[in-house]
Amino acid sequence: MRRYAIIPTRHSADIRKDGTTTVGKLYHYLVTAGWEVRFVKGAKSIYDAYNDTIKSLGIVAKDVVILCHDDIEILFSKDKFNEIIDEALSENNVGFAGVAGTPVLSRKACWWQSLERGKMGGYVYHGKDLSQVATYFGPEKYAVALDGVFLCAQGSLLNTIQLTKPKSFEGAWDFYDVFYTFQAHLKGFRNKILPLQIRHESPGKPRPSWDMNRKSFIKIFGKHLPATVK
Repeated sequence: MRRYAIIPTRHSADIRKDGTTTVGKLYHYLVTAGWEVRFVKGAKSIYDAYNDTIKSLGIVAKDVVILCHDDIEILFSKDKFNEIIDEALSENNVGFAGVAGTPVLSRKACWWQSLERGKMGGYVYHGKDLSQVATYFGPEKYAVALDGVFLCAQGSLLNTIQLTKPKSFEGAWDFYDVFYTFQAHLKGFRNKILPLQIRHESPGKPRPSWDMNRKSFIKIFGKHLPATVK
């Protein structure tokens, strides 16, 4: 089994030498935890970044791959971090694992709209440090869809879903997370929300292209919505 982390970024290669910025700390954290980190710069889309890198690495069934943003801080010891991922992905029929998501995806296909009904899971800090906003979505549970700030999966799943951008999607960097994780759901996998906490520097405000892709997603998968964990 090999461990890879694929991280699209706009930063230069010098981030590998920098232990002070969030992206530099993330690199050092993952490397010392035993992951081979592949930063992807200059990709035309996040879909290309993930698809092309997974193909170039020759990912096989037992390999474990992290797909994450470059502006996160992982708030766990390295040993515990690996243990949580390994335990989750070793469960029977688990698909993607991530830090936030929902077991109910409505006809609007907006995963966080279940917050008011308590049908969500995950815990994410937002901002430059831990004194900023923290969002508690709910306890660990299985999910229909997960947020793309941090995802991981085995090659056995990644090699069986469409990783390239649907032709009808206008946004090159949006809605890949729901597109990927919902495919896993439809294939009978159970996505899982991990008991991991992270800090995400971005406030996560959707771009107009996010909504365009959401509407295209509904046209593709509308007959399967609403969807709940089986």
